[in-house]
Amino acid sequence: MRKAKELQKKASSDGKVLKDPPHGEGYSRHYHDKSRQGGHSFIKEGK
Repeated sequence: MRKAKELQKKASSDGKVLKDPPHGEGYSRHYHDKSRQGGHSFIKEGK
């Protein structure tokens, strides 16, 4: 999870991110930049 957050912080214009839950069955938790204008950094589940 830490790598996904750090990656999204670097990709964000202001370094601020939001963590989003899955949007439905089969989707993954992920990060967005705070403005939600950029891409997603997905969190790998399990080991």
